[in-house]
Amino acid sequence: MTLKERQNHSMTSSLALPSSRLGGAGGLTLSIACAATALPCASVYMTQPIFPEIAIGLNIGDTDARLVFTITSVAYAFAFFLFGPLSDRYPARAVATWGCVAQAAATATAAQCDGFWEFLAASAMIGVIAAAIPAAMYALIGRLATGKALGACMGLVVAASVVGVILGRSMTGVICAIIGWRATFLGMAGLYLLLPPLLTLLPNDAELAATHRPALKQSYINTLKLLTFPPSARLLAIGFFTFVGYLGVLSILTFHLKRPPFSYNAAQIGWISLMGLSAVLGAPLSGALMNRVGARRVLLVGHCMIITSLGLLGVAEDFSFLIAGVLLMFLGVFAGQPVIFTLLARTVPQECKGASSSLYFLVCLGSGGLSTAALGPAWTFGGWSAVIALGSAAVILAMILGLIATKQTPSDTPVNSPANSPANR
Repeated sequence: MTLKERQNHSMTSSLALPSSRLGGAGGLTLSIACAATALPCASVYMTQPIFPEIAIGLNIGDTDARLVFTITSVAYAFAFFLFGPLSDRYPARAVATWGCVAQAAATATAAQCDGFWEFLAASAMIGVIAAAIPAAMYALIGRLATGKALGACMGLVVAASVVGVILGRSMTGVICAIIGWRATFLGMAGLYLLLPPLLTLLPNDAELAATHRPALKQSYINTLKLLTFPPSARLLAIGFFTFVGYLGVLSILTFHLKRPPFSYNAAQIGWISLMGLSAVLGAPLSGALMNRVGARRVLLVGHCMIITSLGLLGVAEDFSFLIAGVLLMFLGVFAGQPVIFTLLARTVPQECKGASSSLYFLVCLGSGGLSTAALGPAWTFGGWSAVIALGSAAVILAMILGLIATKQTPSDTPVNSPANSPANR
């Protein structure tokens, strides 16, 4: 064994959990990676429960405030195209640290904005910078986790993103009701400054990042090729249509809950969103289950849960149906995410692992942000039933694509050989 091989083996071994199925990523590394993934997700979603409060503060219409989330999430999504290839080339710890510092500045700036367009610009910067941190963490876990442990490790990090989403959608509404939306933004900026000291405890993955390092231009070309490579393109399309039914519908749900028969305020809507934390159990569990029952079954069950959720939300007129719908929505969506991430990691070559995860985020969050804007007219002219119908159609299409994508996919072997990978086409 060469010196370099011994160093890499030593790094991987030091991260292993004794008697654990998580393999190459240890408890401390996973915990920090999860925290670093959750915070940016929270900041992107934090405006959803407080649209009316932002509208009052900036003197704009209630429905116009939804554009704040649209611009943030779309910027966040497309920024993954920038940071995905970079995370494949540079150490994750450095990329994430600089991202935290810049994000603290952007969030504090947004808290001081008085004009709507000024606030939209600051929100776009929040979205762009936020992508650097989870992109780096997914690349790090992709380098360290090995074999069947990859699904479980990815499941835990995806679960962390769920926590971020739910806390962003829930606690900001509760906190905003107490201290106001501007102070809430300043508090988020302070949290970003607490994260860099934790990041110093992550392993220095400079050697692993340099193992497969194509030229930067080639990294972006390889990323774009993933869109034309059928196995990866199908997986990306599944995420696109799933998130139309998830993010698009739940964004409009904020307006639905403001009206009778619910007539909820921001804090109440926040507590409703907090119920989605149950999905934290679904994500890591599905990552482990796919090694036993296969990706096809896990993904199919997830999509069935989403469709059932949309049916419940469509007819809900009381708290029990509403809660059941929200719970099933988050469980269904995030039960399927570890499956997609794992299949992507097995489909693409080593030098595209970080880029593929980032591209998936781009497609999903871009879909959610755009559908939030697109479903506005459906809500205006067709009401809640029109929003549910469009969301259901999108999820059914995602289910069909999922059945096609997993038709002949082995549970623990690469979907394609290196010779057929997009980087070599």
